[in-house]
Amino acid sequence: MRKHNVPRLVLVLGLIFWITAAAQTTPCIAETIECIWDEAEGLDLNVWVDPAIDEDAMWVLTVLCTRFEDGLFAWQLHVSSTLDSLLVLPNDFLTARHFTTAQLGITVHADVFQGHLALHVPIDTPIPRLIAPGDVIELHALWIQQAPIAVIPVVTNDVSLAAASVAGSGGGLLPPDSFLPAMRSFAQGEPLVHHFVPDLQPLRPPFDRLVLSYTLMRLPDDLPPQLVRFSPIAYDEATGSYRYEIDTTMLAPGRYRLIIGATNANLTERAEFVVSAAEPTD
Repeated sequence: MRKHNVPRLVLVLGLIFWITAAAQTTPCIAETIECIWDEAEGLDLNVWVDPAIDEDAMWVLTVLCTRFEDGLFAWQLHVSSTLDSLLVLPNDFLTARHFTTAQLGITVHADVFQGHLALHVPIDTPIPRLIAPGDVIELHALWIQQAPIAVIPVVTNDVSLAAASVAGSGGGLLPPDSFLPAMRSFAQGEPLVHHFVPDLQPLRPPFDRLVLSYTLMRLPDDLPPQLVRFSPIAYDEATGSYRYEIDTTMLAPGRYRLIIGATNANLTERAEFVVSAAEPTD
C-alpha cells in the first residue's frame, strides 16, 4: 500500500513546487498611472507596469465603493487576454451578480506582454453609478506575490489645476527643490502653499516630466489614519515648477501627514504638520 502512495505523494509535491515556482516573485511597479474622471464620460484608467506580468497572469481590479446610498459595496474585474469576468457586490452581500464587461458597456484592454491595462467605465451603465469620485481602485495581478501594484483614488478633475501658476514665488526666483513645505504648524484658515522645482527625472514615457500628486491624511489619536484629500499637483511649463495649495479652513484641529508621490518615478516624500484651532474673533 505504501508503495502505491509514494508516486501520488511525489506528484502532489511536484504540483505544489510548480505552482510556487510559477509565481512571479519580482516586484511589479506601476510606473505610470493615468486616472481621468469626467462627469459626462465616466472613468478612463491607464496603468503601465514594469516588469510586464507573466503571459498566463490575470489582472484583478477591485473597486471599493462603500456607497450605501447607491446600494453598492464593491465590484471586481478579472481580465486576461482570453477572458473577462466582473462581480458586483451590493451592500446586502446577498445578491452578488456576475457580468461580462460588454454587458455593462465597459471596455478593457489588457496587454500582459507590454504591461499595460486600459479601462473605460462609462457614466451610463445598467448599474447606476458603478463608479464615482471617492471610490478607490486596487490593482493586482494573479501569480504576483506582493501587495497591490497600485491603489488609485478616483477624484474629480479640477481643470484649474492644469493652468495654475507659481505666482508668489518671489522676485522671479525659481522655487527650491524640496517637495515639502518648511512650516509644520498652521492655524485653521491659514493656507498651506508650496512651489518647487524637483531635481528628478521621470523613469519612462509617455510623459517627459514628473507626474506628481499629494495625499493628505489625518492622524487621529488611537484610530487608523484617515484619507482627507488626494489631488494632482499643478505643473507650470514656463518655469518647469510645481505648485500645490491646501486650504486648512475646514480641517479639524490635529495632526496630519502630507505625502508627495510620482506615478512615473520612484518617489515618496512625507511630512507631518499640525493644524490648530483658529483664534476666536470678537
